[in-house]
Amino acid sequence: LKNYRENGFASTLESTKEMTIEIDIKPKFNEKRKIHRKKTFIESRFEQFLKYENMFDFLFDSNKFKTLGEDELKKYCINLEKILSFEDHSDIDGLDLFSKLNLLKEILTHEINTPLKILNYIKRSCSFPNIYIAYRILLTLLVTIVTTERSFAKLKLIKSYLRSTMLQDRLNELAILSIESEMLELLNYKTLINNVVAQNTRKIT
Repeated sequence: LKNYRENGFASTLESTKEMTIEIDIKPKFNEKRKIHRKKTFIESRFEQFLKYENMFDFLFDSNKFKTLGEDELKKYCINLEKILSFEDHSDIDGLDLFSKLNLLKEILTHEINTPLKILNYIKRSCSFPNIYIAYRILLTLLVTIVTTERSFAKLKLIKSYLRSTMLQDRLNELAILSIESEMLELLNYKTLINNVVAQNTRKIT
């Protein structure tokens, strides 16, 4: 029964098709309609991360491009140049990136092994402009994608759940307070309250 389930049905179906053709009957088998499942937000984000990883995988870890063969590293660099190109303009030169990475991997110590550390090292040394651009894009692209999507998600929550309970001005002010939360942490609320009270007192008198 197990063997029939795995192989028997397909062979039986094929032999049935052959028999119907021999007796001039058009073989017709009803097929179930495929259910197209809607792609979720998490799945689309995961696909973006996979594309991102394929683009910059060789730059994530210094040990990665140190161990790559020259042909493979060159292929990665030229591919990155194509990805970062628009019309006749490109942000980086793939061949120059390849040659400079070969120099850089001889200079880097074991402690400088993350993209941020490598970027800071290049910035201090004022060299390897192509590598500097590539690492800047590497470190900002992911933050841009995630932060923007999360920001719009939060704004949607605010508009959906809070909009009906307050005026537009107050909603805008709350959104600004949320965006500038780091600055708010530095403010002295007691001083602000005292200033507001003092101003209102002067107006009354």
